[in-house]
Formats: sequence, structure tokens, C-alpha cells
Amino acid sequence: MEYVRNLPLTTHYKEHNVALKFVREVCAREGNTFLWFSNTDPFYVAEIHHPKGTAFTFDETVRKKPWRWQEMVAQLDDASMRLVVEGGPASSPGIIACSLQQTQVYDHKRHHAEVQNGTAVAGTKHFIWDFVLIRDGGSYVALHPNYSNPRVEYNTHPPSPHGELPATGPGGTSGPGTFKYFIKKDVDCEVRFHAGKKVQGKGKGKGVSAGQGHGQAIPASIPADVQPAAVADVQPTGVAQVQPSAVAEVQPAGVPEVEPAGGAEVQPTTVAEVLPTGVAEVEPTGVAEVQPTAVAVVRPTAAAGFW
Repeated sequence: MEYVRNLPLTTHYKEHNVALKFVREVCAREGNTFLWFSNTDPFYVAEIHHPKGTAFTFDETVRKKPWRWQEMVAQLDDASMRLVVEGGPASSPGIIACSLQQTQVYDHKRHHAEVQNGTAVAGTKHFIWDFVLIRDGGSYVALHPNYSNPRVEYNTHPPSPHGELPATGPGGTSGPGTFKYFIKKDVDCEVRFHAGKKVQGKGKGKGVSAGQGHGQAIPASIPADVQPAAVADVQPTGVAQVQPSAVAEVQPAGVPEVEPAGGAEVQPTTVAEVLPTGVAEVEPTGVAEVQPTAVAVVRPTAAAGFW
């Protein structure tokens, strides 16, 4: 929790909804139903043009804004942050991965907006997309931030498709209260962004959306590599890659090479050879190879997303 509380904020809370919209648009264009964000670098989001109302467009020709999923968590108020990061009593504190995933639940907000804007197309089906975060204890939480207010929809169970639509069709009505009914019916509860949290700086950068973003992981109680399908391995905090110098063999400090009579070179038996594989293999003479055993690997349970 302290790591999250102290994370510098570089963007307004509205930008988390903008990121959801943009990634959703990119996935739909590329025929994907989910996208994993990596834990080391930002995902670059296009500039949004969002005049008053519900209509918006993205301009992908201008400089893109770096977005990090960790800031979405850090921008929550204290009670909401604790619920999202730690979950219930059975959960282990710490979030180790984040993705955006399409559900199979009808998205009344989008259909209603298209009806209001006169852009609805017959036969179009829109589904709700959520940010899905994995806790290190194996539990999941889905978040859906809003654009016009600091409320965030929160779910801890995969919503089941039910096919229910308004009486007059997608984006239509079944009478008074229809809009509120559909936007609340598949939500466990709401958490909130702390709208007053100070934004310390606005990050800007150039880049092209490559299908995945990067940021620094919120540390969990056990270091873990996160390896979702089609996403590169993430090295856990505290496990550094060992880069060998130009000399392959490392001589221990204070032990010179011994040149015996006859010119044969004698190497001390305690010298360890460092191999450039990212993890040092220690091979003392007569001792079995030692492999690190303290790093656990966490893998999502389904290749195509699980929400």
C-alpha cells in the first residue's frame, strides 16, 4: 500500500477512461478481445477530442500520451485503493498484472450514446470492456473508470452474458429508469478516484501503440514473473540480470594466478564462471550446479483472457 500511495501521478483521472476507450478501439480494429499491459514501460494513448456530450474521436497523428495502469490504482482514494490492492481477508496484498478485456455483457452506455448522437448502425453489438487486475494471491478484480466523474465500477466475479436488452432495442428504453438499471445491473459496487490528488507532472512522449504497454509493477509479497499469453516475460523486482564484463572468467579478489614450474596455468578451485544468460550459474569444482529457486511464476489460466 505504501508503494501505491507514494507513486507520482502524472495524469488526470479522466485519462484512465480515455485509455480504456483507446485500447478498446485498437483491439476492435485488430480483431482482439483483450490486451495485456506490461509492467515496465507506459502504453501510449492517442489524443482524444471529446467535446461536451458523449461523442468523441481519437487523433493518432499527434504525439501520444504515456499511460500506466499503476497510476490508475494510485489515484484511488485510500479506502478504494485498499479494497482494490488487498481485496478480502483471503487475498494476498499486491497486484502483479493488468489487462483490458472484453466481456460478453451488453454495453448500454455505448448503444445509448450512438442513438442520441444519431450514429447507431443496425446490427452493431457493443460489449462492456474492463481493466482486469490480478492480485498475487490469485484473485481478480475488474475496474471500469468513468470519464465525467471519479466513480469506478468494481467487480470481483466474471459477468455472465444474459442477452437482456431494452424493450425498444439496443440503446433504447423499457420505460423510466432503464439507463440506470442497465449500467448498474452487472456491478458489484463502486470505488472512487481521489479527484483532489496532486498531479506532479504531465508526461509526454512520442510512440506508436504496439499492442501492449509497460509500467512498474506494484510489488507483491512474493516476487513473480508475469507471463500472460503473447506477452514478454517481466523480470521481478530484486532479480537483476547479470551482465558479464569483457572478461569471461572472474578471478576472486586477492587470489593471483599461480604459474607453477613447467608453465602450466593453475586456476583456483573457487573461481565461478559467469554466463551471460541473465542468471549466474555457479559451478565450483566438484559441486552440483546451483539454480535459483526463490522466484515463482504466475500464469493466467486462459490464453484468450479469462474475464
